[in-house]
Amino acid sequence: MVADALIHLSRKDQDLVIWVEVDRGTEMQKRVREKIRAILWVLKSEYAALFGPLPVVVAFATSAGKRRLTTLLEWTSQELLSTYDQDQGDWFRFAEMPEGDINPAHFFLQPIWRVPFREGHAKLLEI
Repeated sequence: MVADALIHLSRKDQDLVIWVEVDRGTEMQKRVREKIRAILWVLKSEYAALFGPLPVVVAFATSAGKRRLTTLLEWTSQELLSTYDQDQGDWFRFAEMPEGDINPAHFFLQPIWRVPFREGHAKLLEI
C-alpha cells in the first residue's frame, strides 16, 4: 500500500504525519474498503517501524463532490465497524476539494474535514 503523498510536519516538540489519498470518484466500494483495510494494516504494523510513535492522520481529499464525500465516509465507517477498528476512526479525515490549485491554509487549518463517527467538521491540523 502506497500513499498518494506523505507529509511529515514538525514544529518544536510536535510532529505529525499526514497520509494523503486523492479520490477522483473512480473507485467502487470494494476497492475503497480494501484500501481502508490496507491502510489500517500498514498503520498498525509497518508504520511504527518507519516513523516510530509519531501521530498520523489519513486525509482523503475528493474532487468528486459532496455525495462522493458522504459515500467515502459511510464506506470507511462500515469498514472500521466490520474490522472492529472503530476506535481508529479519528485517524481518518475526508474533505471535498476542488480541481486545480488548493490554498494550503484552507486545506490544513479550516474545519472542512469530516471524521468517521463524529458530527460536524474538524481541522486537519490543530495549532
